Amino acid sequence: PPAVEPTRRWLRLAELIPQAMRALGGREPPRGAALLKLAQQFARTMDRLLVEDIAPDELWQQRVLDAMLDQSAHWIEASKLFAAVQALWRAELEATGTIDAAGRRNRLFEHAARRWEIAPPATPVVAAGVTSAAPALARLLRVVSELPRGAVILPDLDLAMPDPVWDELGAAGAGDN
Repeated sequence: PPAVEPTRRWLRLAELIPQAMRALGGREPPRGAALLKLAQQFARTMDRLLVEDIAPDELWQQRVLDAMLDQSAHWIEASKLFAAVQALWRAELEATGTIDAAGRRNRLFEHAARRWEIAPPATPVVAAGVTSAAPALARLLRVVSELPRGAVILPDLDLAMPDPVWDELGAAGAGDN
């Protein structure tokens, strides 16, 4: 599915926040720049959850709720607001047949990984300079590393490591001879 344009999402979240605040019977919604900043923070948090492959429902599992018991009332109220806005947003995505850009990126990584596992490309594939350990990207990097002509170049890898450390890493970069 297509991804929602980021500015549209940001502005729509700014509309959903007051709606959710009213539904929760909470405080008066922020206005102007404060509302836009809050919407931006919500969007960033939503993206982080998507990138890390954490479903919003997982935030409300018992182990998380138990951890929240010692938190301030403000943090608990903010969590409830986030969950309410997230639910409204997810319903809107479903109704429009769209997804968040971070979710689409994960799907594209997974699609490429599946495709290359089934039919490895004839050309070399090199992944270089990747610093994220996001689950979907990590799966893709693993597939790239296992391709017949694939390589993953780690940034800032210490080339002066002792031989036993290199032995632990495996034979990456070794020739066919």
